[in-house]
Amino acid sequence: MSDLKDLFPEDDFGFRLTLRRSNPAEFFSPTAEGPKMLAERSRWLSQSPADYAIMTDSAKAGWGEFVTLASEWRGESISTDPVQAGQQLEPDVVLLCRDDTGVFRVAGGVVVFPSHWALAEKIDLTLLEIHGVVPGLNAAIGPAIDKYLDKIKPGFAAGRPNWGLAATDAWNLHPAVNAPRLESGMPADQIWLRVERQILTPLPQTGAMLFGIRIERIRLDHALSDSAVRRRFHRTIATMPPAVAAYKGLADIKSDLLQI
Repeated sequence: MSDLKDLFPEDDFGFRLTLRRSNPAEFFSPTAEGPKMLAERSRWLSQSPADYAIMTDSAKAGWGEFVTLASEWRGESISTDPVQAGQQLEPDVVLLCRDDTGVFRVAGGVVVFPSHWALAEKIDLTLLEIHGVVPGLNAAIGPAIDKYLDKIKPGFAAGRPNWGLAATDAWNLHPAVNAPRLESGMPADQIWLRVERQILTPLPQTGAMLFGIRIERIRLDHALSDSAVRRRFHRTIATMPPAVAAYKGLADIKSDLLQI
C-alpha cells in the first residue's frame, strides 16, 4: 500500500498545488499488477478504441516524441500506434499542446482508466475549462497551475496525488461503462479509495506537456486501518464543502464516512 498520509493533510479540506519531483522512468516502469492491468487495458482498447485513444493533428508530433522517450524509459520499443501503446503502458497519458495564443489545451492521449470522465469530452479544453466543473478549484489554485506549467522546464518532472472514492475496484470508470455509484449505508469493505498518482513533464523538442496518471485501488477499510490516515481522512470529509462533496459523489454517504 502506498503511503496515504500525503492524500489527507493534517488540516481542513482545501485545494492545494502540492507537487514533488518525480521520475518518468520510474513512473512508467512495470509493476506487480502490470499483467492484470495490461490485460484489462487491452480488453477495453480492443472493444472500443475510439473511447479511450484519441490523437488530434496538433498532438501527433508530441505523441511521437513521447513514444521515443517512453521507449528509452522502458528499455523496449513502444508502438507509435496509440491503441497498441495503450496496451503496453500501464499509466494513462494525456498530451497538452499550446494553441496559437500559447495556452495549453488537451490535444490527445490514451486514457483507459478514467475516474468518471471521458477523454473525448476534454479535447481542445484548457485546464481552467476542465477544472471549472470542480467547485472552488479554479479560485483556489487555477492561476497557480497555469503559472507552474509556464515555468516548468524540460528535464524536470513533477508528481502529485489525487483521490476519490468508488463503489467498485474496477480500473475503468469511463461514463460508458455505467459503473455503480456510492450509496448511503454502503459498508467500508465495499468502498474503494481510488488514488491517482499523476506526473507532469514538458517534452523538450515539441514543447508538449505530458500528463500521466496511474490508478491505485485500496479498499477503504484497509486504508483506514492506519489510525493517522483515518484521523486525517475524517477531518478532510468533515470540512469538505457540500458542493465539493456532491461533485465527488460523496453527498449521500458523508455522514457514513465519518463513522468508519
